[in-house]
Amino acid sequence: MTQVTSGIAEFISRIKIDGVEEGEKERDRIVASAKEEAAKIVAQAEADAKKIRENAEKAAEKRQSQLAAELRMAARDFIFRLQERLKAQAIAPAVAAAVGDATADSELIARLLSDLLVAWGSGSGAVTAHIRPEDRTALETALATRITNGELVLVDEAGRAGFRLERSGDHFAWDFTAEAISRELSSLVEPGLRSCLSLTEPKG
Repeated sequence: MTQVTSGIAEFISRIKIDGVEEGEKERDRIVASAKEEAAKIVAQAEADAKKIRENAEKAAEKRQSQLAAELRMAARDFIFRLQERLKAQAIAPAVAAAVGDATADSELIARLLSDLLVAWGSGSGAVTAHIRPEDRTALETALATRITNGELVLVDEAGRAGFRLERSGDHFAWDFTAEAISRELSSLVEPGLRSCLSLTEPKG
């Protein structure tokens, strides 16, 4: 091999070596850059996934709270409607029936009127009793002395079981009609009914 040939061979060999080294360096740089980019992509993907999970959890919690609130509201509405239905269909009719029987008893009405007149005393002035026409005969018989003495005046008032009283000097009437008594008795039952049907909020 001549000196020229040997020099060319050496030059070519050197080029190959330098080329390979540069190629390997470029390869390593590209690989490192790719790994770095891949790591960034993975990190961003994980961050996005975490954010999506957190948003989904928050949305689920919010929806669960909304559902719980809607269920509580629906339960309260149901209980309110049940209370109203029980009052209208069970309590009120039962009370009205019991009161109706009592206020249709002329003897009982006479005793109540007599007791009230005794409680008020003779100095309270004349008392006017608004009564059912069908009770008049029994009341006139039972309270004849009170009527004769002018303590009691009976006035017919059709369509009302029971009676209403007006005392001289008073600007209001004492309502002992079946309707008024039923209303008062029903109002006494309502708190117990509400307590039995009330919702108890969960603890914790």
